[in-house]
Amino acid sequence: MILPAAIGMLIASISDCKTLKVHLYVSIPPIVLRLIYLFQILSFSDCLLYLTFGVKAAVFSVPQLKTGLGGADLILSVLIGLCSGWITPFLLLIAYVSSLPAACRAGLNPYPFVPYLTGAFYTGIVMQILHHSAIPWLM
Repeated sequence: MILPAAIGMLIASISDCKTLKVHLYVSIPPIVLRLIYLFQILSFSDCLLYLTFGVKAAVFSVPQLKTGLGGADLILSVLIGLCSGWITPFLLLIAYVSSLPAACRAGLNPYPFVPYLTGAFYTGIVMQILHHSAIPWLM
């Protein structure tokens, strides 16, 4: 059930590159679908664990709102937390570090950050596949 999240991240990335905006109707549905999936398939304690990863991703991303990142970036960071679990801080760190050259070039001007989040999201998918835990994670 990772496919809606992957498609949502890709659509958000394209939208951010073209218009520097990501609408809520693009960023909210993947999170809702992921939450529905988590509560249907996993036990309550496992659902709470994934929710804490989502909250930690939000807390990790909140200071970035002062630097010009928007609410959609925060929402998609939560989606990464809901989908990738314990590797979330590493994935967000990858996104922030890889976006530094674009941020330096942009200066005070806005720049698209969602493509970096999308790259980190797909990096998480590859990391899970390489660690042989992809089967339960991708469902």
